[in-house]
Amino acid sequence: MADFSVKENRGYMTLIGYFSLIAQSAPMIGLLGTVAGMIGAFATLRQTGGADPSALAGDISTALLTTAGGLVIALPALFGYFFFKNRLNKLVADCHIAEVGMMDASITTVNAEQMLAKVPEGLHG
Repeated sequence: MADFSVKENRGYMTLIGYFSLIAQSAPMIGLLGTVAGMIGAFATLRQTGGADPSALAGDISTALLTTAGGLVIALPALFGYFFFKNRLNKLVADCHIAEVGMMDASITTVNAEQMLAKVPEGLHG
């Protein structure tokens, strides 16, 4: 029974793991956009020869938007990962507790006839 639950748990945990993958990769994609925006800002500086804020605003906006986008995706994914992981672990633990209870009840039922068949020590005839 334990082997079965481990195999079943692995399948569900794989699905939940995608939340973790998204939570880890989204900020990296946002960072990539940030770097691209800053490269664009420095290219604009090189072309214009000065620090004109209106010329740099578009590239800096791109850098900030990609960073924010990565975080907006990553944070809910991170919360979702831990929520579903903890919920699955609780369900598996509850199943294991129920399994132990059923096994104990089965053993008690099987051994009940033997317990009834025992003659108390003081009743030898």
